[in-house]
Order: sequence, then structure tokens, then C-alpha cells
Amino acid sequence: MAKHRARSLRASVLAVGVMATCATLLMSLLGPSANAAAGKTVKPKNVDVLGTCTLTVLSVNPTDVTAHIRVTSQGQPNNLFGYSNNVYTQVACAVYDENSNLVAFYAPFRNSATLPTTNINPNVPFSPTYTLCGQAFVKKSNGSQSLTPVVCA
Repeated sequence: MAKHRARSLRASVLAVGVMATCATLLMSLLGPSANAAAGKTVKPKNVDVLGTCTLTVLSVNPTDVTAHIRVTSQGQPNNLFGYSNNVYTQVACAVYDENSNLVAFYAPFRNSATLPTTNINPNVPFSPTYTLCGQAFVKKSNGSQSLTPVVCA
């Protein structure tokens, strides 16, 4: 019985070692840059509107060299007057790869002062780094418009 336990323990230790080696190999394939891109947020804002764009790398498929990402967008007035003045809100989020190629674009809108959090989950070509850019836009009840500067990270 003691021999059987010793063999089982060695097999368990070997299995844990193999899994740890596989995890290390996978992380070396992904590289530290992919981890850095795993959570980026930009907040374009001006006096009228505050937008938020978030990029999350959900997974990487080494077989077809793609990444599964989530791009999240949200917008709201940047002051109390905006809740009554802003009648249309749009937040545009763009994701670029390391060569500045556009790989994902998401620009939801709503006929309201607020844009609730919404997202898309596309598969994009893998890149060691991604750049996330965002811009927010509102139309006001008096017919004027307000556009934030583009913010990138």
C-alpha cells in the first residue's frame, strides 16, 4: 500500500510540474506586452460629456494567432446641467495593433444624456501591444454639439 501511495504521489507531482511548465510556456508565447494590454481604459472628456472606453484581452489563440478582446463603451454628462441639456450621446472606441492598423471599432449611441455600458467581443489579429483610443460626442437640446479630444493609451 505504501508503494502505491508513493507512486501516486510521484505521478501527482509530475502532473503538477507538467502543468506548470505548460503555463510558463504559454505565458512566454503571450509575452508581458499582451498582459499589459489586458486592461486599458481611456476617458475622453470635456465640459459637457465624459466617455469611457475599456479594452480587455480575454484570451489568445496561438493556433490561428488571434486574440479575443472586449471593447466596452460608456458615456455620461460631465456636469449636472448635462442631464437636462444633452439629448444624444455617442462614445467611439478604436483599437489599433502595434503597426497602427485598426483592428476593432465600436461607437454606440443613444438618444439620451447617458450611454449605458455596452460592449463587443471580437476576435482580432494577435499583437504584442494594442493602443486604445476614445472620443465622446453629444448633441444638446439647443442644437449645439460638443466633441471631446481623442484620448489614446
